[in-house]
Amino acid sequence: MAESTKKKRGRPPKKSAADKEAERMEKETSAKTAVDYQSRMDTQLLRVTSKENPFRHSLNKRKESWCLIAGEMTDHFKGETFDDRRCRERVKVLMKARRIDSEKKVTGVGSLVLSEVDTLLNSLIEQEDFTTNNASAEKEKEEQSKVLVQTIQKDALATIKKRTVLINESDTADEQDGGSPVRKKPSPKKLHLVAPYKKRKTEPVDEYLELKKAQQVKELEIKLEMHRETMLDNAAERSVRRELLEFDRDKLRMEDAEKAR
Repeated sequence: MAESTKKKRGRPPKKSAADKEAERMEKETSAKTAVDYQSRMDTQLLRVTSKENPFRHSLNKRKESWCLIAGEMTDHFKGETFDDRRCRERVKVLMKARRIDSEKKVTGVGSLVLSEVDTLLNSLIEQEDFTTNNASAEKEKEEQSKVLVQTIQKDALATIKKRTVLINESDTADEQDGGSPVRKKPSPKKLHLVAPYKKRKTEPVDEYLELKKAQQVKELEIKLEMHRETMLDNAAERSVRRELLEFDRDKLRMEDAEKAR
């Protein structure tokens, strides 16, 4: 019986150093191309977002702006499909990264050079913060106004109830005395509650509520205006900080140019 020969699995030939280097260079080139493409896409997205500026609207009115941004991005990058969610989430990620980078620069860590992307992101962040703070102030004003109206109504009803009870007690005392025209005098502590009611049977509660509410709303508007002025001052401070960063960058460039000479 003839011996059966077993076929050994052949190992792939070893790659030469030149082949390995070529493969590595190809991977690096491919990765660099992907990074450059994503960078161009992010820059264009921020340009379109800054032009459309969805953050000027309240949170529940931004969808239309994001849809317009997605349409422009789809027209600009052929073969790519953008929707409002993709654009919104990508801008949100970039803004979050920029906030972290800005905090590092405040502590003295990181570069002072501002790129186009950094400038666009700073502008979008300021607009979002301004809109968010205004919305919070308006919501707080509305809630305080509701609480104020409820408190005034509760106090007014309690006062009317006290006066009604006092009048009923006085009428009951007259009946028990045999219909005597002389009524039982209220105690000095309760006299200030009964006297106005004796002069006028109906209390102008609605007018009182309106006047009180108008006064409190005016105070809230003053607080809101002060809050807006503070926000504008903060925005101006950030603008000055950016100008200082630009000045430092130009100064560093001039120093580098002098050293190069």
